[in-house]
Amino acid sequence: MKVFEYEDYKQFVNEWVSAQPKKGYGQFKKIADFMAINSVVISQIFKGDRDLSLEQACDVAKYIGLDDFEKDFFLLLVQKGRAGSHDLQKTLQRQLQELKKKATTLKSRIKHKKFA
Repeated sequence: MKVFEYEDYKQFVNEWVSAQPKKGYGQFKKIADFMAINSVVISQIFKGDRDLSLEQACDVAKYIGLDDFEKDFFLLLVQKGRAGSHDLQKTLQRQLQELKKKATTLKSRIKHKKFA
């Protein structure tokens, strides 16, 4: 499961949780504990209409184990989810498409001295 396949950060996290052992039972509590926030807040975010702050998004990305490139994409997904105007959503969508394109190129996916 790659974050680049998603257009919504909540869907990505929910599906990541479901893919964990025991279908993710207890994962939201573990995420909340990792972030040092109440598990109710996590439920309101991922099952409701609240959004992550960018600081919280960094913590979630770290918990899930995203690399720097995936984390950048995830943070853009969060920003897009929080965007209050159509123009901002459109701008962030363009940035997401650019990152997704970079993610699919062989050059940026392989860490090799020749390509560095």
